[in-house]
Amino acid sequence: GHAQAGVAVLRSVAEQCRDSKISPKGPGNTFDTFNRVRDALAAARAVLEISQRDNLASNVHTQGERFQENLGPMVERFSGVVKGVVGIGGMTGLEFRDADKLARGMVVAPDVGMLVAKGGSPTNPVMRLPLQFDVDAAFVERASACVEAMLKSVQERTGA
Repeated sequence: GHAQAGVAVLRSVAEQCRDSKISPKGPGNTFDTFNRVRDALAAARAVLEISQRDNLASNVHTQGERFQENLGPMVERFSGVVKGVVGIGGMTGLEFRDADKLARGMVVAPDVGMLVAKGGSPTNPVMRLPLQFDVDAAFVERASACVEAMLKSVQERTGA
């Protein structure tokens, strides 16, 4: 939940910040009243360490491929609703035939147990279906069933 950004500075500037020559509050502090930058950097470091330790990038990529394999046949069965599966790894989405069908899918999604996000563009509307890095196979199967229920509902409601 912390925003992140990168910045390039001279080593001498970083050392000044570290050594508290610029910051009057002590080593490692920033000019931010509430130390949000420092807290965000600490959170980012912890997330990176856990992600590397548990090989989460590989996990989400593998589970994302399985998720996309599950969605592929749905594109054929619900071809009047969706055009295809987009994305890679955990950044998966469904491209809808038109914005109206996407909007209907977004309305139905919570009823079938899904929280989704809109993506794409007006001419290529996409429902984003991202996976968490620590996702497991059982979740992928449950999510796939939810997507299928959502697509079936949109198909029935639109006559697609």
